[in-house]
Amino acid sequence: MGYDVVNKKLVVNEVEAAHVRRLYELYLDRRSAVGVANALNAEHRSTKHLVSANGNSRGAREWDKNTVLTVLKSPIPAGLISSAGQVYEGEHEAILERDVWERVQALLAEKGGDRVVRNGRNPEYLLTGIVRCACCTKAFVPASNRRN
Repeated sequence: MGYDVVNKKLVVNEVEAAHVRRLYELYLDRRSAVGVANALNAEHRSTKHLVSANGNSRGAREWDKNTVLTVLKSPIPAGLISSAGQVYEGEHEAILERDVWERVQALLAEKGGDRVVRNGRNPEYLLTGIVRCACCTKAFVPASNRRN
């Protein structure tokens, strides 16, 4: 989002770049990915329409929390590239000021911390996969229901 690929290089797409800048501005103001998604949808802004090399097309969609977080976490708008967990200076033009990107990363780290999400499972099941049956050595798995 914010760039087009031309001759294997990232080239700024000014219309999309404005959407990306707005997304970061909204996040700094609201500090909520869901709030940003709702605001972008209310402004009738959609995600990027993609066409793959083989011609498959994925139309533009409404924003949701995960799409907002994907854009916010990407170092590309700041003129950076990530590889193997490290961030490096990119060859492309930045569409955001570096300090804006860094402030958003700090907020995301502060808000998200080191939470571990396990496929939507109840985090109270701490021993999942650890406790094993003495007879067959299969792992015990938790079970619950919504009855009171």
